[in-house]
Amino acid sequence: MASWLHQLGNVAYLTGEYAEARRLYRQSLDINEELGNRAVIAQTLGAIAIVAEREGDLAEAERLYRQAMTILQEIGDVVNASIHMFNLALLCEAQGRLDEALPLLERAVEVAERTGFYEAKRWRGVLEMNH
Repeated sequence: MASWLHQLGNVAYLTGEYAEARRLYRQSLDINEELGNRAVIAQTLGAIAIVAEREGDLAEAERLYRQAMTILQEIGDVVNASIHMFNLALLCEAQGRLDEALPLLERAVEVAERTGFYEAKRWRGVLEMNH
């Protein structure tokens, strides 16, 4: 059920129905919190962060990216943590907070390259454009 709600949230997001996407993601999050599925909780927090960012709620997006990143680091999922780190870096960069963005971006690229994550090359390009 939680997975299904998350997928419906993805559809709502892709069709520009951000309030509905957030509602569906929150329902999925509630179920996964009851189940204690930390990896999926982090994934859903990241999805809600993307919606918040799209809606212009940058403080909420930042809080959620950090929360998802922390959970994933605690459970040892460095690759998925690096995705949220990269998104957070871009959010900081868009706000002109380069002193915060660059270290996050550097760490995300380092993890991606070390683990062979398929986004490593693209992320490296973003990093080089910011140096």
